[in-house]
Amino acid sequence: MDEKCYNREELKGEHEKLLATITDEQKLIYDEILHAVNHKHGGMFFVYGYGGTGKTFLWRVLGSALRSRGKIVLNVASSGIAALLLQEGRTAHSRFGIPIAVNEFSTCSISAGSHQADLIKEAELIIWDEAPTMSKHCFQTLDRTMRDILKCDKVFGGKVIVFGGDFLQILPVIVGGDGKINEPNNGEIEIDIPEDLLVSESEDPIRDIVKEVYGNSYTRERNPKFYQERAILSPRNEDVDKIDEYMLSQIKGEERSYLSSDSIDTSDTSKIDDMVYTQEYLNRIKISGLPNHDLKLKIGAPIMLLRRIDPKGGLCNGTRLLSNVEDRIEDLDN
Repeated sequence: MDEKCYNREELKGEHEKLLATITDEQKLIYDEILHAVNHKHGGMFFVYGYGGTGKTFLWRVLGSALRSRGKIVLNVASSGIAALLLQEGRTAHSRFGIPIAVNEFSTCSISAGSHQADLIKEAELIIWDEAPTMSKHCFQTLDRTMRDILKCDKVFGGKVIVFGGDFLQILPVIVGGDGKINEPNNGEIEIDIPEDLLVSESEDPIRDIVKEVYGNSYTRERNPKFYQERAILSPRNEDVDKIDEYMLSQIKGEERSYLSSDSIDTSDTSKIDDMVYTQEYLNRIKISGLPNHDLKLKIGAPIMLLRRIDPKGGLCNGTRLLSNVEDRIEDLDN
């Protein structure tokens, strides 16, 4: 019902407005996809194009065309940020229940007869944006699940699915490689870092790296968005912590500490040894994707969300925020 509660008249007007500005190339794609949907042909399409070529515009035209007729369109993306650009967009993992760790035998956590399975059955079109950033096993997992749910041995159960993205955004990384990049002609080149960008000798490497990237305090104060336009990439969490501490020390204002509330999930029937999982042990855990036990903030400190809090409100994993008023920092206590 949620996917059919759109204002059809508004969508019809939006569709006519968008269709009036569509390019010839986009119109060819639009006609071919709608033909497959209207005639129940099924099929898998891939729309390739770098940023700014109108892929999101094309998704809007297709979505308004079908939703204005009461049809269901499922918009998904490979990341939470990309999903925000799509109407009622969700991440592919969230929408289809794709496991985090996938392999050639994985299946989605969708059971036959469930509401999620019924939604997929009723969908006329599935649009998957930023597809090249995902493992091939994710698509194979969804394919196996949809064939099973729809009882059809066609690609993706005979549904029309459109992938979109830009392969130029994907680095040609080779697992277990030697740090070299393969050229299209199978030649190899090494990436050399210019000597003037290397900090070879320093009494305080963190300070010198930050100074090289972020400049001096005079430059930062003249440009409020200075921090938002730069970043330091670090391979280890402990180095990230040191850089964060130094950067926070450069921001004026009172520092506030916010502590996590760690506890053990006792729903498991197996016995848990409290002496192994002590409060001190839990507070010392530092892993990727999990904030440290002691979170230090100041007014003006940049914050990045690690979890989906309110996707419709723009608060999903990867969203960047800035503490700019006292009340917002106080809200963190809640």
